[in-house]
Amino acid sequence: MTAVVVELGLEGSRSTVFALDPSQGGQKRVFSVTNETDPDNVHAAVIAAPGYASSVDIDGRSYYPTTFNHERLGKDVWRSTVDYKAFEFPPVNEIEVEFDTDGGSARVTQALSHIGDYVASGTAPNYNGAINVTDDGVDGVDIEIPAFQWSYHITLTTADLDQAWVLAVASMTKSVNSATWHGFAAGTVLFLGLRGRAKYGSTESQLEFRFRFEPVDSARTDANGISLPDRNGHDVLWYRSRDLLDANGNLVKRATSAHIDRVYRYAAFSSLGLGASWPI
Repeated sequence: MTAVVVELGLEGSRSTVFALDPSQGGQKRVFSVTNETDPDNVHAAVIAAPGYASSVDIDGRSYYPTTFNHERLGKDVWRSTVDYKAFEFPPVNEIEVEFDTDGGSARVTQALSHIGDYVASGTAPNYNGAINVTDDGVDGVDIEIPAFQWSYHITLTTADLDQAWVLAVASMTKSVNSATWHGFAAGTVLFLGLRGRAKYGSTESQLEFRFRFEPVDSARTDANGISLPDRNGHDVLWYRSRDLLDANGNLVKRATSAHIDRVYRYAAFSSLGLGASWPI
């Protein structure tokens, strides 16, 4: 059997029907399919029909097929509806900025400053700001920290997307800016990654570059009297603790040294091609 596909029409010999579908925000085209019992073959027959289009231009706007509904009306009779939607990409090379200040989180084992020690009787041990001290070590606590996240959305022509460039950008994911970039000091911006989307039949693609900024932790002296230098926002500060006797003879764990380590690769963000300033 060979499926017979006919576009359903409203005006005499004019067979193509476009009806505004506000709930879908697009257009739809309706077909009658006969002489076919297999729904997969119905779908293939509709796509192969002369009236089917991978994109439709209406009043200067391009619409693309997004959903197919094949309704069985009889043993080998079907009503097929193809819904088309218009994808609202910004103009090519236009960049949009989206941002939030939800912040981030980190685990800390040492307080910025020690407030006090309290006990029902006797003298409480003084850990000098070590947090959640146990017999085995210092567990620390998760806290909210300043962090600023934002995204650049840019529309490009699909033909301009080069696979080698995309892979090069992918290799920079989860790296930190090696130099001042868009007004942010070196070591404070983490590149979270690149997302992209291209619609079937569309000549345009949209890319999203995502970043997180954490400020420099300024030089200070901590609760143990350890002098700390400026620390880039994405470098890690951690403490080494050991058992000591406090002024009252209590055996306590105290941080005796502080250490700053780099855990993210540094990269030249200028190669991302996003200009030299924020918000562009």
